[in-house]
Amino acid sequence: MKFRNGFVLLGLALVISPAFASDAYSNFGPGNSFGTYNAWIVGPWTPAFQFQSNTTGSLTGFTVAMSDYYDYNPDNFTLKLYSDPSGNPSTEGTLLGSWTGTTDGTQWYSATTPVTVAASGVTLQAGSYYWLEATTTGGLTWNFNNTGAQNPMMENGSAYGPYGMNNGAFSVQAQAVPEPSSFAAMAGVLGVGIAFRKRKRA
Repeated sequence: MKFRNGFVLLGLALVISPAFASDAYSNFGPGNSFGTYNAWIVGPWTPAFQFQSNTTGSLTGFTVAMSDYYDYNPDNFTLKLYSDPSGNPSTEGTLLGSWTGTTDGTQWYSATTPVTVAASGVTLQAGSYYWLEATTTGGLTWNFNNTGAQNPMMENGSAYGPYGMNNGAFSVQAQAVPEPSSFAAMAGVLGVGIAFRKRKRA
């Protein structure tokens, strides 16, 4: 009986924990693939790309196709997330947060693995627009996406292009917030589970 109850409780635990990390936005190709023939230079310039979140939830991180340009040494870079005050097209709004990542030293033309950067402290809203900007004191490149995404972009804080060129490849991860209907369903399943246990004990 204890063994069976254990499985019931395990199932309930899985049901009542529906929040999961998913891509709130991504312009990567299959398997997080991206272009290796073209890239935006980061360092002398600060490229920023607009995106629209498809998820309401807590920001957990970014995945970016950031690689090295001037040397083969790992370099730090900073990602900055801005709100978009008026939608598409627009300019950067309020700075929501900034986070640091490090490249692995791979040159842009041979890079195949994107860089992951953990992030927190921001709640994304489904349907809202944001800007992701990259800065560095070194010389880096933000490889083009290979899916044809050409959202509005900026260079050094001013509107720029994209002039028929793809955005830098990136994705944004968030911990989705369950819909109210999901909470109702969870409550119902939990009630059934508790009733089941009580009946077994009786």
